[in-house]
Amino acid sequence: MKKIKLITPGHRLLPIIFIALATAFVNHAIAAAGISNARAVGLAGAYLSIAEGAEAPNWNPANLGLYDRQGFSMNFLSTGIRIHNNSFSKKQYDEYNGKYLDDADKQKLMDCIPDKGLTLNLDSEVQLLGFAYSYFAFTAIGVVESNMTISKEFFELGLYGNAHKLNFDFSDTDGTAWATYNYALSGAYPIDIQGFERFAVGGNLKYIQGLYCFDVVEAGGAISTDAKLYGEGKSVVQYARGGSGFGLDLGAAAILNDHWRFGLVLNNISNSVNWNVGAKKEVFWASTDSLDIQTMIDADEVDSLFHDDNETEDIKSFSTNKPVEMRLGAAYTANKYMVSLDYIQGFKEGVSISTTPKLASGIEYKPCYWLPLRAGMFIGGKEFFALAIGLGFEMGRVRLDFAATNQGSIKPGSQQGTTLAFGIRLIP
Repeated sequence: MKKIKLITPGHRLLPIIFIALATAFVNHAIAAAGISNARAVGLAGAYLSIAEGAEAPNWNPANLGLYDRQGFSMNFLSTGIRIHNNSFSKKQYDEYNGKYLDDADKQKLMDCIPDKGLTLNLDSEVQLLGFAYSYFAFTAIGVVESNMTISKEFFELGLYGNAHKLNFDFSDTDGTAWATYNYALSGAYPIDIQGFERFAVGGNLKYIQGLYCFDVVEAGGAISTDAKLYGEGKSVVQYARGGSGFGLDLGAAAILNDHWRFGLVLNNISNSVNWNVGAKKEVFWASTDSLDIQTMIDADEVDSLFHDDNETEDIKSFSTNKPVEMRLGAAYTANKYMVSLDYIQGFKEGVSISTTPKLASGIEYKPCYWLPLRAGMFIGGKEFFALAIGLGFEMGRVRLDFAATNQGSIKPGSQQGTTLAFGIRLIP
């Protein structure tokens, strides 16, 4: 049987095979797990029971009620950025970039990609405004995230052509995005409970200002290269330039004694944005009839062999929601040491939330009162594994923090991602 050989996909096939890759880089914003808090990043995110003052709302608003009438605290500037993928490390990039790939190299690369495809994430978070006094706080945080999935068969076709496989399906390709700015009013209420030195409950009421949203409703493509060539692809996306919504988080926190602190928070009990400013729905499809290779070669106008169309319509609105996430935390303090432990569990998959449990632990040591040194580790979640380091400089009530993580591997250079964070705060 005659077989068409496509060593690599031709440029005219790109609309068919990789139609969803038009959405390859997407941005979305909703609290990205506090990556703008450099102290928390240095402790690998094990920060639920420790956060105080203006830091508390983004972790557990109930912490605002653990001390009698806390003094004024303020966030001047804090920012963080996180890059991660689920397949390749920097070491592999350095090894294979520009190299002629033999079959063994190709197989090693394919073995790195999970069956569900290559997932890419780029997150950033900035907090420019945040202050707390007594049992109350006001914070404003902007976050940008990206989440893209590329089908594994895309790489299979690109590396091998169709010499060993005739049919390719790219329906795993996906992308989701939205950008918001979150304004939160937070409060806590102390409660006397026997057995605890302090106990408090608290909550965040958030107004969510939608800045931009891009959501892939459907995306994928396929080609068949047996005796004839056939290909098709389709994407359906909806996007908007603005919207608004509200969110609610609830938490509880406790101080057992001079050493132990505990916390529990349920994030996104309610968190929905109605996107109604410039909302549109766009459908793009492309296909080719069943063709033999000679027809393609003889055609004067190759464009005439492909059919594509694009339809855009105004829609009234659409909504997006954040899944509920639970966090449990504990911290132990003694002399110059502090050790913390957090458990994170999402109840539904989301861009920044995973149903895979995550366990994070961190330690902070102060060799002198003004120099806290930090290290941490987590396992689970979307990143699966990370090591973290950080340090701070405390000058009176002003604290500068720096932190970085190594995601996916213990060895430098073998990581599949990294997080960098910096912050300046006025502490209570």
